[in-house]
Amino acid sequence: MAEYKNDSTKSISDSQPPNQFANVTPTTPMLDHSFTLQAILELKGSQGAVTQAISNLTDAINRQDKQLGKIDDLRVEVGKIDTNISNLTDRLGKAEGKLSEIKTWITGAGAIIAFIVVCLGIAAKFLPLQPTIPQNTVIQPALHSVPTIPNNTPTPKQ
Repeated sequence: MAEYKNDSTKSISDSQPPNQFANVTPTTPMLDHSFTLQAILELKGSQGAVTQAISNLTDAINRQDKQLGKIDDLRVEVGKIDTNISNLTDRLGKAEGKLSEIKTWITGAGAIIAFIVVCLGIAAKFLPLQPTIPQNTVIQPALHSVPTIPNNTPTPKQ
């Protein structure tokens, strides 16, 4: 038989069972499974809340994707409008050039008309305004025959 020496200098032998076992109380109240069951139920409730939050986030992301798609469509439309504005600006520049050319022509025509008026004014001083008709000339108006329209309507019988 092997004997072991304990720190308290008592010898304990293998063949003898101890008379009294140590009385140790558990430090945690896990004698039943109610604590574990309660934790599982709380986890299920938390899992439901997390599932709902994930569903809400998924819906929000889908709405944002739709809004981003609409924003992209608007960007395309703005690009088309910008192109149209550029084209209109080019056409407006061309029209402005043509109007400038027309203005030049009108100014030139006005100068020519002014020159003609001045020349006629000078000519009027030197030329008589009314033609002279010899005194023994008789002017007769031209006689024209007026065509008549035939009346093809029947006369009412009495």
